[in-house]
Amino acid sequence: MSQFLDDVIKQFDVNQLQESCFVFPSRRSANAFKRQMTQNASEEAFIFPEMLSVEEFIAQASGLNYIDSLETVFQLYDVYRGQTPKDEQESFETFYNWSQTLIQDFNELDRYLIDTAQFFNHLKDIKDVEHWSKATQKTQMVQNYLKFWEALPGYYQTLRHQLLEQKKAYQGLAYRVAAEQIETFANKKPTKFVFVGLNALNSAEIKIIRYLTENKQAQVFWDIDCYLLKAHKAGEFMRSYARTWPLYRDQSLKASTDNFSQAKDLFYYDVSKQIGQAKLVGQILAQLSEKKLKKTALVLGDENLLQPILNALPDNVKKANITMGLALSQTSFASFFEHILDWQKGENHEIYHQDIIRIVSHPMFKTLYFEQQKKLQNYLLKANQIYVSKENLFVIAQSISQDFEKHLRLVFQTYNDVNTFLKSMLELTYFFEKSYADDDVRLLYLRGFQKVFTKIITYNETTELITTFKTLKQIYKDILSQQTVDFIGDAYDGLQIMGMLETRVLSFERVIMTSVNEGVLPLGKTQNSYIPFDLKKQYNLPTYTEKDNVYAYHFFRLLQNPKEAHFVYNTDTEGMSKGEESRFLKQLEYFKRPQHKIQHLTGAADATVLKDELSKVEKTPEMLAIIKKRFEKGISASALTTYIRNPLDFYKRYVLSIREVEEIEDTVSYRVHGNVIHKTIENIYKQYLNEILSPQHLERILETYEIELQTQFANEFNAEAIQSGINLLNYQIAKQQTKRFLEQELKIVEKNELILKSLEAHKEVYLEDDQLDLKVKLIGEIDRVDTLNDELRIVDYKTGNVEQRQLTLGEDNWEDFTSDEKYSKAFQLLFYALLCEEELTEKSLVGIITFKSLNAGLMEFKDKNKPPNRYIDTALLERFKGKLIALINEILDPYEAFEEKEV
Repeated sequence: MSQFLDDVIKQFDVNQLQESCFVFPSRRSANAFKRQMTQNASEEAFIFPEMLSVEEFIAQASGLNYIDSLETVFQLYDVYRGQTPKDEQESFETFYNWSQTLIQDFNELDRYLIDTAQFFNHLKDIKDVEHWSKATQKTQMVQNYLKFWEALPGYYQTLRHQLLEQKKAYQGLAYRVAAEQIETFANKKPTKFVFVGLNALNSAEIKIIRYLTENKQAQVFWDIDCYLLKAHKAGEFMRSYARTWPLYRDQSLKASTDNFSQAKDLFYYDVSKQIGQAKLVGQILAQLSEKKLKKTALVLGDENLLQPILNALPDNVKKANITMGLALSQTSFASFFEHILDWQKGENHEIYHQDIIRIVSHPMFKTLYFEQQKKLQNYLLKANQIYVSKENLFVIAQSISQDFEKHLRLVFQTYNDVNTFLKSMLELTYFFEKSYADDDVRLLYLRGFQKVFTKIITYNETTELITTFKTLKQIYKDILSQQTVDFIGDAYDGLQIMGMLETRVLSFERVIMTSVNEGVLPLGKTQNSYIPFDLKKQYNLPTYTEKDNVYAYHFFRLLQNPKEAHFVYNTDTEGMSKGEESRFLKQLEYFKRPQHKIQHLTGAADATVLKDELSKVEKTPEMLAIIKKRFEKGISASALTTYIRNPLDFYKRYVLSIREVEEIEDTVSYRVHGNVIHKTIENIYKQYLNEILSPQHLERILETYEIELQTQFANEFNAEAIQSGINLLNYQIAKQQTKRFLEQELKIVEKNELILKSLEAHKEVYLEDDQLDLKVKLIGEIDRVDTLNDELRIVDYKTGNVEQRQLTLGEDNWEDFTSDEKYSKAFQLLFYALLCEEELTEKSLVGIITFKSLNAGLMEFKDKNKPPNRYIDTALLERFKGKLIALINEILDPYEAFEEKEV
């Protein structure tokens, strides 16, 4: 597993090993050392030496117990309240937002043993200058701002004193205390310390290790290749130690290996998006044997890629060990509880339907209550209920299932305090735990959430500071991002999946690394600190430059021993992603040794599975049977224009029968708007069918039409929803359009004879021809057929935009008539004329009345070939039939695939 660890072990005999305390960068490193010792051991029994991670060593040396960031925030707020006048105190919610950055700065100051009194004084002077505080008149805001910087030394000293009294420490404080009392600790524990594989040491670590080495109480083994140590950024820190430590006055700092310059095959892959990286990694792994997989490390530059990677692992990966753990924020339950918190955060007297659907249709809830949530959604959909009272929701749920109602109540009931809510969420996790008893992975997730909820409850019962759901959500998300689910696996068998930090002191024959992008490896210029850059430089605090060098060390150290390495980076530039390969890959090319072979590959070619596989669908006998049945049963103009617009949409809707999911509509959609006007006109006119419409009829209708309009809105949408907001505006628009339409009709009947022959009539005719292998049934709903004086008119109502050019055909247009969507409205009108062929007279028109342009009147279909004749004749219909038959034959052609068009 590690040649470096093996070399370290060989420096000691059995007795020396047992008498030493070995300190490693991480617990994983210590376990690897222990395994290496076991493999090297003879058959004689031996006692393992003490092995600590550097964090554990610091805890021992300081004699303090670590506390996490949340407890530190609570402790600091206690200090803040004690030192800030009550009328100037901020709420815990506001304090929480800025306190974490302050604690990070305290951590840094302590780790680097900064004289805080001098530092805070210097920081205050800088803030004075930044905000022009030397001015004679200072605003209240400036005064408060300066008071904050003046108070920092007091916050820091009081927090330090308070924690030390409790024998507690945040990480940085533990480092400072350990460095301050290293002499006392070393005298109490006269063990030989061996520091193995450390790299970028902070000032506290340097002081501790220098003291121990100068007093012959410690040895240091650095894991660095001689080439990297000589001049590379990866060796920057070790070169500084070699120059400044007394230990290296009489001896040189030794490199651990010269393998970096050995033969290596290096592969660069550019792939689009996170999922593309996961798919490509799966393809690379699929080519490896079980023996090779055991000697392979999959290193995730961005640990958020873990879930997609796990889903993309190929079948040949029988064993995998995940050392990094999966952040709870990446698990399937995270979004479920976040949806609940989002809802509770608002002041909700009624529940928005989308909030209900978002929670009950969440996979974690839906799996357990599939039929129940379906019934609830159907109820809401049928009623188009946009808002639901809590009482009504619980009544509906109770009628479906008692357990369903019980768990919905846990989610949506009103909570007077945060702790009661958290206990309800715990109860919900216990229910899930019983329901997912056979699912080991989900049980791991649930136990992680139980720890999170219990932790917040415990803190809040002590402090009573988390009083709002907004604050709770902030804390919940912060804890969730830090809490991980540890998977059980063999750390030394099978594929090793890890983050960059887990690779320290380990080595592999083969490395696959993902997200090797600028902004990920290295992270780049991030400044989550109140300390200005120049002040950091002055006090030798780490800036992004030093942090880049840390990344460089981890990256290039990992490449010391492998014979083969694969680097995958994301080319996508959406959002915050730059789509740029890491500078480390460019440096690797620049500094490559003669034995290094680098190949640039485009991962996109290998990830074709990401493309839409349905862009072209070949017809099968089964598909053709379904299509023929459709034509025999009845085919509409809208079905045929769907094919003209995009054959793939026709395939999905009319062959696979995939329909759009019905949803509750918050606002009046175009569909609802059109349906309401169509139904309103049908119902107010139907009593006057087959009689001459008079001005008196229209005047009577104009007095009463609004009642019918309101009825149709209630049927199609929701009567309450049109009383306010944008829906009221949509109602007023529909009202005005209907009124203007009726007023236009009134003008017509004042001077003309208008008789309504049919309204929303279902029409069907059979199309038979020698060129067709079957009898095709054409069907449609004709909005209106009337006679105006001596003209028969076939009328289609539209509530959207229509232009006359869309209804006009010339000789040059017929060739594309059934392949170009721009002729779809003309196609529809001729289709309707064909449905009414038996009723046509010598003076028959077909056209559209659009409610967007009522002044245009009836916009007629026009044939440019025979002006000024406006009427539909037999020759025109025969020509249309020919194009229609050709279109139907194309759809029925077994060799003509359903091919997607760009829409």
